[in-house]
Amino acid sequence: MNEKVNIAVVDDHKLFRSGLINLIHSLNSDYQVSLQANNGEELLELLDHTDLPDIVLLDSNMPILDGYATASILQKEYKELKVLIITMNTDEQSMIRMLKLGVRGYIGKDVEPEELNQALHHILEKGYYYTDQLTGQLIQALNTPPKVLTENQNLTCLLYTSRRG
Repeated sequence: MNEKVNIAVVDDHKLFRSGLINLIHSLNSDYQVSLQANNGEELLELLDHTDLPDIVLLDSNMPILDGYATASILQKEYKELKVLIITMNTDEQSMIRMLKLGVRGYIGKDVEPEELNQALHHILEKGYYYTDQLTGQLIQALNTPPKVLTENQNLTCLLYTSRRG
C-alpha cells in the first residue's frame, strides 16, 4: 500500500472507539481514521459523496440508527463502501442478517489486533474477510434442519392458512 487508507469508525462507546482508532493507527502507517461517529445517523450526516472512506468499521448495536439499519442504507446509497462489522454479536442470525445486507466482513470485538489488521488488509485486497469461525457457523446454520413445529404451532399455521384460503 502506497496510499493512505481512509477508515471510518462507528461505535457509540467513546472509550472503545478511541482505543480502536489508536490501534488502527498503530497497525499500519498507511491506515488513517478520517471519520468517526457515535451511530449510523451521525455517520450518514458526515459522509461526503466525493470523499468516501475506503472501509467503514461499524458496530451492530448502537442507539438512534443501529448497525443493521446503517448497513442497509449504505448498501443502497453507497454500494462501493466496504463495511466491516466489529461487534459483540457473533450469533448466526446476526451474522447472516449482516451478510444479507452486503457487509464485507464480520469480526468480534474480542479479536487480537493482528486479526483486525488481517481483516482490513483482506477487505482492501480481496474485497471481503470471513473468519474460519464465521464460515463454520454459517455452514452449521445452513445444515441444521428447520425446527419441527409443535402441535400448537401447526394448528396456528393451519388456522391462518385456512382463513386466507
